[in-house]
Amino acid sequence: MPTGIGIDFGTTNSVAARCDTSKRPLPLTQGGRPHPSVVWYRLDGSVVVGQDAKANINGKSGEIGNAFFSSIKRKLGTDPELDLFGEPRRPSQVAAEILKHLRWHARETYHHDVREAVVTVPVYFSGLARRELRNAANLAGIYIKTFVHEPFAAVVGHCYATGGRSRLEALEGKRFLVFDWGGGTLDVTLAEVEAGNISELETGGISDRAGDHFDGELRHHCLSRSAARNGLAVDDCNDRHARDRFLLECETRKIELSAKEETAVLLAQAYRSRADGRSFSINEKITRAEFEDLIKNDVTLALKEVDRVLEKAGISAAQVHQVLLIGGSSNLPLLQHEMVKRFGNRIVRVSNADTIIAEGASVIDAEGLQPILARTIGIGLADGAFYLFSRRARRRSQNSAGRL
Repeated sequence: MPTGIGIDFGTTNSVAARCDTSKRPLPLTQGGRPHPSVVWYRLDGSVVVGQDAKANINGKSGEIGNAFFSSIKRKLGTDPELDLFGEPRRPSQVAAEILKHLRWHARETYHHDVREAVVTVPVYFSGLARRELRNAANLAGIYIKTFVHEPFAAVVGHCYATGGRSRLEALEGKRFLVFDWGGGTLDVTLAEVEAGNISELETGGISDRAGDHFDGELRHHCLSRSAARNGLAVDDCNDRHARDRFLLECETRKIELSAKEETAVLLAQAYRSRADGRSFSINEKITRAEFEDLIKNDVTLALKEVDRVLEKAGISAAQVHQVLLIGGSSNLPLLQHEMVKRFGNRIVRVSNADTIIAEGASVIDAEGLQPILARTIGIGLADGAFYLFSRRARRRSQNSAGRL
């Protein structure tokens, strides 16, 4: 049976999905959950990925013979190499372990071998990062048929959620704003259904103000308060061995604060004094108001990016029919409050937000959909020649051409 396969390789979580001839995508999850993008290397040569790796951070991180890597997507195309037990390791090699795990899980649980797929990337993922991700897929035995933007895949997944292509045709003329705020990046895309296709009208994003950054801000806040209480400056503290555990604890409490007004960051042996090696634990209460004060400037930047995308497209907030909130950082109450002020009841809190991007990518593969991009894509040569190999959206001018 012909199928389409989509992979959402994420900063925090990764997931694959398949779409058969009925055009109904099926996420290939583990117990209904995506796979954490965490890789655990052990000195005996074994590699553990996903939920089991993340579950062992608290007990094993910092111990001799254990190395954990998370948020590896952010390192693709940037860091030359990583250190693994004194040996260099490329980020693409670590990413390959996650893709191998997705392939293994799909084969063992769903009896489907993922050999080729449409893979999603952030809007402003660099060419070098794409090349490293392609190398990672090759190491995992997966051929990447094409890359598509994550927000575009989300719109496809949303439009095909009920009714397939007929549902897409019923949405003719509707405009969607996709606000995708995950662990590594913010992507904002304005799209429109036009003549049975989905056109990107405008895109925007921020690459360094997302969930990982919030975890780091909360960690620094708690470390600073605890250190001051113990007569130390932050620079006098060494939390290298507990860093993975510390960030995991902060991620957990950050998520709690979306539903609770107060929580506590608790971590045994969280840091040591550089001067005398004394060990200190963390027990810091944090309120939602305090946390929101830490990230309010980042939320402001995100909202400005929404305004910028709408302004560049020449479209007002009132002319957007639906706003899709995707990604864990979109659950921040402060962000949701501000988005509702702009868009009212047109906010859609996507129930399958963890898998919708992979599902949309699988539909794109099965249907052979081609997005009409907000910017022309082509190759620019040194002599000034420019060769196109994608269309631009109808609202874009020749001067707005984007280059690879």
